Amino acid sequence: DLREEHQFAGRVEYVGNKLRIKDLKISDSGKYLFRFITDLDQYTWSHSYCYR
Repeated sequence: DLREEHQFAGRVEYVGNKLRIKDLKISDSGKYLFRFITDLDQYTWSHSYCYR
């Protein structure tokens, strides 16, 4: 959970199935992988997303 990472403190918000990072910085670049939890107590991983 990025909200628990000190470098993202106060800048990360989950809105439905979207991740919003405010005040995006060059140091935020990298791969982001999302896990979706379903109603059936299962989960699935999304493709990774890369910010450069």
